[in-house]
Amino acid sequence: MDKKAKNEIPFFKRIGAVGTLRVVLSVTIILVLLVVVYAHVSNVEPKKSENETVVSKVDEIISRDIVNNYPTTVRELVTLFTEIQMCYYNEDINEEELKCLADKARLLFDEDLLAQNPYETYYDNLKQEISDYKKINKKISRVLVDKASDVNVVPMPDGDKAASIKVTYYCKEMEGTTKTVETYILRKDDGDRWKIYGWGIINDK
Repeated sequence: MDKKAKNEIPFFKRIGAVGTLRVVLSVTIILVLLVVVYAHVSNVEPKKSENETVVSKVDEIISRDIVNNYPTTVRELVTLFTEIQMCYYNEDINEEELKCLADKARLLFDEDLLAQNPYETYYDNLKQEISDYKKINKKISRVLVDKASDVNVVPMPDGDKAASIKVTYYCKEMEGTTKTVETYILRKDDGDRWKIYGWGIINDK
């Protein structure tokens, strides 16, 4: 083959074995880097999302406008209260957050319940109860609020309405899992809004 013919060979055919090897190595290195980056992101991202979920639940309740968006049903109200309770006992909250959550909870209480539990008394008892939970590593693992169809609504002699609903709590602690069933009693205030009048334990298994 003469010099002129050799120069007419297309460029990609004249790269040779060395050029081809370099291309393959470059592509391989890029693919390996992509796999490493993907594996790193896959391992780190879920942990970040879990932390954000824990924090946002407390913030979401604190920022909720309960006054202007008050729960309209017995089940909605009691479910909200159990969510506040889970923030009390399950999360690492500071003093300011605890006070905000306590204020939200008291917005759901009947005037008679508020009168029997002045703010300072309620707050001190709450802090003590949270401390007791922490000492035995106790947390609320699951809450089951009865269906709306299970709510028992009855008229009262004074014309008001009273309702009852059962809530089942599952708690984990050092000795295992406990189950507690409580009945919540509610009645309507002058603004026709359900308020928590009180609650009590039915059984503890």
